[in-house]
Amino acid sequence: MICRDCGSEMKQETAKASKPYHYEWSGMSHVYLIGIQVYSCPACGEQYGAIPRIDALHALISEILLEKPTALTGEELRFIRKNVDIAAQDFARLLGITPVHLSRLEHEKSKVTPTLDKLARALVAVSSGGELKEILLGATRKRKKPAKTSILTLKRNHWEGAA
Repeated sequence: MICRDCGSEMKQETAKASKPYHYEWSGMSHVYLIGIQVYSCPACGEQYGAIPRIDALHALISEILLEKPTALTGEELRFIRKNVDIAAQDFARLLGITPVHLSRLEHEKSKVTPTLDKLARALVAVSSGGELKEILLGATRKRKKPAKTSILTLKRNHWEGAA
């Protein structure tokens, strides 16, 4: 493999516990990987990791973060929000805070309070499911004035609704 920065031949090795790969693309300063192929340029020092099954990796990182016993940091909050693909403005609305406040939290200019931490974890856990995610996000968007009646129809033992 040739270095994209300087054009030199890169050295390949497997990341080990004694020399793990710092996964900076996670956006978190504390995530390191072992067992992946790492390409290093001896000329300029550039380093690339070949990361297989990145979706599974991100799901595992999210699971670990949701289960950790201490409060989420701002960078962890940003990671789990992005992993479930919720826009910052929608997530802020779901949390009951302004987008500016969410930005300050994610950039660690403000601390995540215990209440906000629990709510964010719950929202992310629920948002992992497609239909529930859409229901949650729909609740944050401006809607037309609701109809005065709702018509619900039973079709083949399945309810359908129209407002």
